[in-house]
Amino acid sequence: IKKSNLGIKTIAMEPGKYLVGDAGVLLVKVEYLKKSYDNLFACVNAGTFNAVPRPAIYSGAYHHIVNCSHINYGKKELITVAGNLCETGDVFGKEIEMPVPKRGDILAVLCTGAYCKSMASNFN
Repeated sequence: IKKSNLGIKTIAMEPGKYLVGDAGVLLVKVEYLKKSYDNLFACVNAGTFNAVPRPAIYSGAYHHIVNCSHINYGKKELITVAGNLCETGDVFGKEIEMPVPKRGDILAVLCTGAYCKSMASNFN
């Protein structure tokens, strides 16, 4: 700024995602499994619109999901984690490789610290 003779300027930045993006975790419980057209769905007790809306709003949004009940053992498959709302976009993650969850297993949706709460709604 000094070299350009622009005078004194104020630089403001909003580094929310950079600072706290990795700080949040959403824990969900698997309510049931559903097989449809060779896809295995783990249907959980939360919805994207009211908990972690980024995957429903932004097509490129990704939140890693792990099966806390079976982290390093069990047969691994590609799992789609679906929410409990009656919407086609209510999907936390598609084709995530993890040990096959069972009813009652706890899954962790990682890196939910930035904007997830402020973007969420009480929709549906």
